[in-house]
Amino acid sequence: MQTQKQRTIFVEGDEGLVDAEPTDELDVSGLVCPYPGFEAVRKIEAAQRGAVIDITTDMENVARESIPVLMRNRGFKFAVFRCPDSDRWVVRVQKS
Repeated sequence: MQTQKQRTIFVEGDEGLVDAEPTDELDVSGLVCPYPGFEAVRKIEAAQRGAVIDITTDMENVARESIPVLMRNRGFKFAVFRCPDSDRWVVRVQKS
């Protein structure tokens, strides 16, 4: 888990997750499609119901397209954030 909360800007998704506290994290930075999606699905499927996982990536298309499509198809809530101080994006997913 991160020791310092990074500043993020909400971009899209479920606004109810903006203030949700993540219970776990996954960093898929540096991975290219389809591997970020594979890792994200593996992590969320292994989590307990109600878990909130922050998935960090350095690729906008992974954060705004690939992972949201996979989570939406599985019925999970998600919110996408941009980290303005870096090239990072965060997709916060809640397993239902």
